[in-house]
Amino acid sequence: MFVLTDSYRYFWPVTVLIPNPDRPGQTIEQSFDIEFEAIPLEEAEV
Repeated sequence: MFVLTDSYRYFWPVTVLIPNPDRPGQTIEQSFDIEFEAIPLEEAEV
């Protein structure tokens, strides 16, 4: 069901690689969902 709101927000899956603190030269993969909010073009840095 769609609901009208004042702002448009959405979740996007993200995967990042961070340095492994225990094993130099290796990385750890972490995944999570991040929430974005659309902003007017006037507010965006273009």
